[in-house]
Amino acid sequence: MPQNISLEDPKAPQLAKLQQSLAYTKSLIATRCSRVLAAYLYSGNRKTTTEFALDDSTFYTTALEASYSVPRILVWAIPVLGFIGTVIGISNAVSGFSGFLSDAADIEQIKQGIGTVTNGLAIGFDTTLLALCLSVLIMIPLVFAERFESRLLLAIDIYINDKVLSRLRDPFASLDEDAIYKTVKNALQESFPSPEALVQTAHTYAKQAAMALAKGFLLEIGKVQGVSAQLIEKMSEVSQFALQDRQ
Repeated sequence: MPQNISLEDPKAPQLAKLQQSLAYTKSLIATRCSRVLAAYLYSGNRKTTTEFALDDSTFYTTALEASYSVPRILVWAIPVLGFIGTVIGISNAVSGFSGFLSDAADIEQIKQGIGTVTNGLAIGFDTTLLALCLSVLIMIPLVFAERFESRLLLAIDIYINDKVLSRLRDPFASLDEDAIYKTVKNALQESFPSPEALVQTAHTYAKQAAMALAKGFLLEIGKVQGVSAQLIEKMSEVSQFALQDRQ
């Protein structure tokens, strides 16, 4: 990453040319840097670019682990094949031993049969020994190669974090919190009414509601008074009828 090119402006033409030149370079670290710069050119945000770099690192780590699946299967399969050879050798030796015991007539035939049996056992154990040696010979360089590639990916991540991500500009980093607070406060004051106006409006609404309630109450009281007068009038008529009946 050249130091004379500023990475603070995602719309700079020099940055776009640098990204294209890194993309055409046949190198892993150049490819990683070009991918990070492409994300920065597209988003213009350092946080988004950092998240993309982490995802890209996870992708390469997963690809590294997947690339060793076949050698690991071979390391696992070679001892199994050796044990299979051992079992086959022992089986042949046992079958040959039982065969020559039934056909043995003299010492020479017995010696020859025992030699055949031991040869089968030797082949079986040699198969296991060969498989274990091969698995060790494969496992040691496999571990070193995987360790080397893991360190390489870690070194690339450190380089991208120190040389690329640290030079990117965050568009929200230069904002002043006090200025943001004042701007939001002024916007709220301009958009919403003052507390005094809200209190005055609430007082007016309460006064109107009280007047409407008083009118309704007086109207209902008037109705009750009318009904009471009618009852009193009826009671007087009943009293008169009762007096007439008494007379």
